[in-house]
Amino acid sequence: DPRPVTGSSGGTGTEASPALGGPGGDDSSGAAADHGTAGAVSPPAGDGSAPGFTEGMSPAGSVTGLPTRLTGPGLQAAGQHTQAAGRGTAPAGRPDRLTIAAPPGDRVARRGRGRSGRRGSTGGDGSRVHHTDRLPRAGSRRWRVRLIVLLVVLLVAGAAAFGGWWLGGRWTSAPEVLGVARDAAVAQVRDAGLVPSLTTAHDNVVPSGKVASADPTGGSRQLRGATVTLVISSGRPVVPRIGAGTTVPAATELIAAADLRAKTDAARDVYSDTVPAGAVVRTDPAGGRPADIGSTVVLIRSRGPVPVLVPTVAGKQVEDARNKLLVNGLAVGPPEQTFDPDQPAGTVLGTNPPAGSTVPHGSPVSLVVAASKTVPDVAGTSIEQAARQLRDSGFDVTVGDPVFDATVPGGQVVRSDPPPGTRLDPADPAVTLIASTAVTVPPVTGMSVAMARNALEQLGLQVQVFAFFGADGSTVTDQRPDAGDLVEPGSTVQITAWP
Repeated sequence: DPRPVTGSSGGTGTEASPALGGPGGDDSSGAAADHGTAGAVSPPAGDGSAPGFTEGMSPAGSVTGLPTRLTGPGLQAAGQHTQAAGRGTAPAGRPDRLTIAAPPGDRVARRGRGRSGRRGSTGGDGSRVHHTDRLPRAGSRRWRVRLIVLLVVLLVAGAAAFGGWWLGGRWTSAPEVLGVARDAAVAQVRDAGLVPSLTTAHDNVVPSGKVASADPTGGSRQLRGATVTLVISSGRPVVPRIGAGTTVPAATELIAAADLRAKTDAARDVYSDTVPAGAVVRTDPAGGRPADIGSTVVLIRSRGPVPVLVPTVAGKQVEDARNKLLVNGLAVGPPEQTFDPDQPAGTVLGTNPPAGSTVPHGSPVSLVVAASKTVPDVAGTSIEQAARQLRDSGFDVTVGDPVFDATVPGGQVVRSDPPPGTRLDPADPAVTLIASTAVTVPPVTGMSVAMARNALEQLGLQVQVFAFFGADGSTVTDQRPDAGDLVEPGSTVQITAWP
């Protein structure tokens, strides 16, 4: 690609591009020979060794610093042009442009463009001075190639680095942390580009606070950012302290939470005056002692208070029997009454539970007491009074058919059924009273026969009169039976009268 070379500096000049093989410079190709002043073309300001330029060309017309590919007739024309125009210079920083100076005295009248569109100037003598096209930028092209090569190298290196990372850099190795203290293990996992996740578990061997296991295991290949689960040992399990009185289900749950196994053994249960029956009294091993994972812890339960032998209290009075129960560590329960015809009411017949039984300490024991109603002796009292008395004592009274009793006045109780002193069941205290029908012979001596007969007949007695005259006006001098004797109803009373 040709680049323009521009002429300047007072003399006339022509466009050098046709001579250099550049396009479009047809109107000024022959004007270069009009100037006879010899000159040389200098390399670009700076180091004088810009790439692509030749050095040491002959002073007879060679152009120093022109691209090496400027040869043939064009180069000769350029030399003639240079001789005619003077010394050519390149502006600082623009090695691709060449300015050819005109001889002194020549004036640049104007600037314009040729038919080819190249910029040019008109000299003082009317000739045109053309600025050449830019010189070919072979050095720039070389730098472009180098830049492309550099970019390719960088891309290849980046791809290699990414491939190395993809194939190996994104992978890491899980560290060996078994037995390492918790904080140190966490630091090692993080240093390996992994994320630690911590859990705690009992371990029979690994001391508390150190790593018992890791997942994934140490040395395994893992992607960076993967999670490593570290199980931190809490040491051997410790038997929990179970409070006395804890229920078996609650104690079992506490022991299971400690990675131990609970069990019960009825043969090992004990008596306790303070712990309810069935609740836990203690454990074996005792609380606070270490044990292996999954080992057995026996729950020793309470059988309740210590058993007590029920004493014998039969035949004693109620108060004495109560005292004996209390002395033996038992409580006195509500009494139980039972009918016993052979024991007086209120006599202790026994206990419930019976004597000789074993009961927990402090258990209530009821006294079995004889209960009965003893029929009182109401003989000789009137039937009405006796019946009222028995009813007031809780008896069910029935008055039976009266009978004659020569010893009991009429209307009084001859006997009761059952007889007095009989113990009756309080549930059925029935008593029948039997009254006497005996009639008491009234005294009639000294009465008239008529009056005596009337008195005796009112009592249901028969009258037999012994008198000399049998007059009703006679006075009774004797009677049989005697006054006060008890006779059966309808009996005959003999009276003697005088005269």
